[in-house]
Amino acid sequence: MENQTDIIEYLLDKMLIKFEESFPLLPNYLIIVKVQEIKAFIEEIYKSLPPELKEAQDILNTTKQIQAEAQKNAEQIIQDAKNEAARILSESNDIKQIQKQAEKIKEQTIEESQEIKRKAIEDVRNYKNQVQDEAVNTTKKVESFAEQILKSLDFNLTQYQQLVKNGQEYLKKTNNVLDKSYNLLE
Repeated sequence: MENQTDIIEYLLDKMLIKFEESFPLLPNYLIIVKVQEIKAFIEEIYKSLPPELKEAQDILNTTKQIQAEAQKNAEQIIQDAKNEAARILSESNDIKQIQKQAEKIKEQTIEESQEIKRKAIEDVRNYKNQVQDEAVNTTKKVESFAEQILKSLDFNLTQYQQLVKNGQEYLKKTNNVLDKSYNLLE
């Protein structure tokens, strides 16, 4: 899991470097980046997400399959027990003994299938919780990194707005001086 986190951090660092190396439209304010390159980084980040997410789904599917097989086996054992009981009944005068054996087999089978089902569900829950915790941690790191980038972009945007205002004021002052000079010449 640590390896996927390292890969994600590496890809995010590379993406940040691409931002820093991109063509500045307005220095420290607007940049031009290739959309395909950024999309490629994002796709790589998705590919680097923990495979445990898919594995958890596979485990859930396997658990359902195990439960279905256990149920089928239990039903088959019960049917076999009934068949055996019917056969023994026809051969034996001791009906109560046969019924007890069949019931015992049935209960044992039900207990075994319930234990298999309980264990499978417990294993899936534990694994699901682990995967969720890891996914939350990875999401928090990605959100934190994105927040840092947005704050940096916000700071740069504020600086550029101030530059534009200063430029407008300078032009206004220059126009006033030119107007006064022109009025003096008339």
